[in-house]
Formats: sequence, C-alpha cells, structure tokens
Amino acid sequence: MLTWCRVYLLLYLFFLNCGFKSCLPNINTNLKLSNVPIRSDLDTLLNVLTKVSKYYRKNINVIDLSAYFGIFLANVNLKHALDNRRRRLKGESQLHEIIDLNADIIRHFQVKDRENNKLNNEEKMILKLFSNESEWIKNIDNFTSPKIQDRTTEATRYILSDLKSYSDKIQAVDDGVPNPKKSDKCLASLAIGQLNSHDICTIDKSCYGILKNGTNYGYALTHRLLLLQMAHYSLHCSIFSKSEDRYFSNRFCSMLYVEAEFIAIQDFEAGLVDLMLEILCLCGLHGHAQFLNRTWLERIKRFQTPYGCFGLDVKKMEYTIRQEALRWKLYRTRDYRTLEGLCNEHVTSLAMASYAEAVRFILEIYY
Repeated sequence: MLTWCRVYLLLYLFFLNCGFKSCLPNINTNLKLSNVPIRSDLDTLLNVLTKVSKYYRKNINVIDLSAYFGIFLANVNLKHALDNRRRRLKGESQLHEIIDLNADIIRHFQVKDRENNKLNNEEKMILKLFSNESEWIKNIDNFTSPKIQDRTTEATRYILSDLKSYSDKIQAVDDGVPNPKKSDKCLASLAIGQLNSHDICTIDKSCYGILKNGTNYGYALTHRLLLLQMAHYSLHCSIFSKSEDRYFSNRFCSMLYVEAEFIAIQDFEAGLVDLMLEILCLCGLHGHAQFLNRTWLERIKRFQTPYGCFGLDVKKMEYTIRQEALRWKLYRTRDYRTLEGLCNEHVTSLAMASYAEAVRFILEIYY
C-alpha cells in the first residue's frame, strides 16, 4: 500500500511540476499518421544538420541563392520550433549551435550580395522573398494538416510507367510549365507586386495560368507549389484567395506524394534524390507530416558524405578531397557540384531544410 502511495505522489509531483498537458506528446489525433519522426530520432537529425552547417561554414563561397534558401528555411524551422516548445530538450545546446552557424553563413551571404551591385535584377528580387525571417517564422504552419489522399493523374500514370521514362521526363526541366526561367520570372513578379485591401498579391498575368494549368509532375509542379508558398510565408498574402490557394497547395502535394512513393521504391536512383528532397521540403513546410517519412529520411541520410554535404549518388570516399577555391556567385546551376563532383549544392540545401522540418515536427509533438 505504501508503494502505491509513493507512485501516486511521484506522478502528482511530476504533473504539478510541468503541467499535465505539457508533459504529454502534443499529438493531433486527426493526423492518423504512421512512420513519422519520433523523439529518439532527434539526436540523429541534429547530427545530420550539424555536419551540413559545418560543411557550409568551411566552404562558404559555394553558397548561392539556392543554398541560401535551404539554410534560411532550416533556421526558420528551427527557430519556430524553439519559440513554440513547451519545455527544454536534451539537445538544445546543439540546436543553438546549428542556428548560430547558419546565422553566420546567412550574414556572410548578405554582405556578399550587397557588395555585388551588377547581379541579375530578377535574382535580387527573388532574394527579397526570403530575407524577412521573422515574417516566415510567424506564418509557418504547424503539423496539423490532415493526411492527404494520393492523387494520381493520367499524366502521372504515364510517366511512372518505368524508371527510365520517369527520369527522362524529370530531367527535361525546360519542357515543363513553368520551366526554371519562367518560374524565376513569376517569383520576381511576386516580390515587386502590390497587395490589395483583401491581402491578395499580384503577379505577372501569365503566371496565373501556370498555377491553374501547369505541368502536373516533377520540378514544374514543385515550382508551382513554391510560388504559392512564397506568397503565403514571405508576404502573408494569397494569389487567388486563402481557400483557393490552400486547395491548389493540397492538390499539388497530393500529386507529389505519388511521385515521392515512386522515387522511394526506386531507392532514389538516377539522381532523383534531388527532386525527392524538394518534394519533402515544400510539402513538409506546408504542414503535411506524412512527407517526413522516417524510412525515407533514414535512407536519404546515406547520401550525406563524410564532409557533411549531400550528393546525387551514394558513394564512400576513402581519400581526402581538397575543395577548389571558388569565387562567390549569387546563382549557380541546379546540378552544380563541388569536391570533385562528390557534393551537389542543390541536394545539400534541400536536405538541410527537410531534416530541419523533421526536427521541428519532433519538438512540436513531444516538447
């Protein structure tokens, strides 16, 4: 009898100390998700991020606009998670170290940007969309979105017929609607557009049609989603309306989930880990926790090299590579590689943002 009294007393003091709700996982019962990150994954995820941050700090001139976005987005996720946690966590000092390293990198990039006045004006406009960190942190979505249903279109069924067919279609980025050039034009037009009294933002007229009738797979589809997200997170505005923008975002993620499953079945071969991480990053940012699949994140971790960066292929390096001296540039191509081709900067930046989202999910649910 005395033993049970002690147990009840300890339980009472435990909940009294931290508050009943804050001592339990903050699990949204509407999600009904399985195979998402759990508390014990936190150390592994933080170690992945630490290695990437140290790689970027050591090779700071490899950071272009694309890499900057990944680093910026990682810090947005991590700071949002810290701001909203309900109690301290074991790896908090490591989390602060990652944030501080990233902040130094971001400051260096911004200084370099100011020193280079002859850069492409369109790229300068895009950079403005992810320079207001506090606005992004305030607008970021919690992981409360219900599980989305797979949406397989006729186009998706066609391109998913086999790996080679799919890979060929994905790599033909200039055939997509939008292609990379058009996507940048739409993002730049969003950055310089005006807001009306109903928080509707304006973009170039041709971009409205791209959102409604663009390509329904691959990078073109992720870039359609990116345009909607830039409006929401950076400017806190809608392109059509709040409900219609959300409808299109959910619809795009439903189609992208089908692709993510296909890429995972193919074990991320043929360089598809890059698109996979872009899908995880953007749909995870949108509050869809099912994209932060534990198995996928564990298998993608194989693409991280001993140097901290991520590559397009799984390779084991048994010798030391010296990084060639690089001049800083605002923009490099998506397939830009460093360390003799071992590192892909686009993949690395997307991995950083995606693993930071997984950390945010754990803090949101368990802390």
